[in-house]
Amino acid sequence: MKDIIYYSDDSYLGEGISLGIVRGILVKYKDRNIVQEGLGTGNLALKNGLMTYFPSTCNTVQLSETQFRKTYLVDSVMVWRINGKLSIFITRVIDMLAQCYMLLPPLQNKLLKTGTLFRNLFKLTPQIMKIAPMAEACFNYFVEADELHVECEVNSLAGYLSKVFILNELGADYFQNGVENGKIVLAPMGWKYITSGPDSTAFYNPDNDLSFFVKKINAKDLIPYKVFWGREKTKDLSWAGFEFEFDCRNKKIKSFGCEYIAKIK
Repeated sequence: MKDIIYYSDDSYLGEGISLGIVRGILVKYKDRNIVQEGLGTGNLALKNGLMTYFPSTCNTVQLSETQFRKTYLVDSVMVWRINGKLSIFITRVIDMLAQCYMLLPPLQNKLLKTGTLFRNLFKLTPQIMKIAPMAEACFNYFVEADELHVECEVNSLAGYLSKVFILNELGADYFQNGVENGKIVLAPMGWKYITSGPDSTAFYNPDNDLSFFVKKINAKDLIPYKVFWGREKTKDLSWAGFEFEFDCRNKKIKSFGCEYIAKIK
């Protein structure tokens, strides 16, 4: 599709709650950046215990007009402040509640509204805080027409890997609807587990007849994984995308890789 452009810009650090996290490959539609608060296509996060870690440092090399290589350092952690004071306890509680939230799809809409109410009541604010690097990740991206082929390798710098999340997020304003097994539906609030093949599920923009989906996911070393899709739109959240959750906890590995295709058509 000629109106879709995949590109990289390391100076774009997003907006809203995730401001400061480096982005994956960005997407333009008709010369407009449609990533918003999303983390871009082909990005990562790590989870260890009840803390979630993100890259805030990235080096990008454009190898050709259609090939990019990004090297990320996972060197920041999402922490929360209550009434302006940093609280690791509150951070862990929020992370635990977020995990419960993902296990209860039918209640996610109500839980999201309740969470927003409590955040305002107790003046809970997020912060991306720099730490010593936990991992280095190399992503190779290959643009082929309306597809983005992604290959990645994650190498731990701090012990065995626990959970690895590969993220593909665009802007919520551009994808309010979804498609499940050929039927147009409302996009899910928060993360929803995809029980069928991931390419049976897509985000859809009816105004521009635009679909966004992922396919052909292949993990090295037979690491078990789940695929989720979701969308959140609040004052400081604006993303819609797919998340691959790779569970490395029982594998005792320090290196992990996967490949897949993201497509907008």
